[in-house]
Amino acid sequence: MLTSFKLYAASKLIANNSSWEFMEKEKPNFELFTIHPSLVYGHNLIQQSAKELEGSSNGLLFGSIMSGAFNDAALFSVYVGDVADAHIKCLDDSVTKGTKYLVSGTPYTWKDVVEILEKNYPGLPHKLDKESKPIVKSGDTTRVEKDLGIKWTAPEKMIKEVLDQQLAFLK
Repeated sequence: MLTSFKLYAASKLIANNSSWEFMEKEKPNFELFTIHPSLVYGHNLIQQSAKELEGSSNGLLFGSIMSGAFNDAALFSVYVGDVADAHIKCLDDSVTKGTKYLVSGTPYTWKDVVEILEKNYPGLPHKLDKESKPIVKSGDTTRVEKDLGIKWTAPEKMIKEVLDQQLAFLK
């Protein structure tokens, strides 16, 4: 699964570079903004079954929680609603044209995830180690916070949306 994420990330980089090259070469009569989200978690409007979770970012989070085979990179994430909000706010004429925005929410740890699970899903048979010492990954999101006024959704909401959806599919 990690290989598919690497390929996905590479395709995003190629698409980004191609977009900016097109803008420079063709000088079209429109502006370009790019939104660069970390892993996006939250309720998936397209997913119709538990099987469709495979290969998705929600699948990475849910699978890590349930199996304990986690990767600290899974914690570098953002709520799907915050990504949508950034896209909409780029439509405002006051936003500087041609800007690239890193969109990544509040950093958290696996210990934080365990505390959310214990509070909201007591008895859920997860395999996370509350005492793990992850390397917390974050990026500089100052530009998107300042330019677009983004306020990050709490990790608890994001994690609950993923778990609520997946647990409902498993019933």
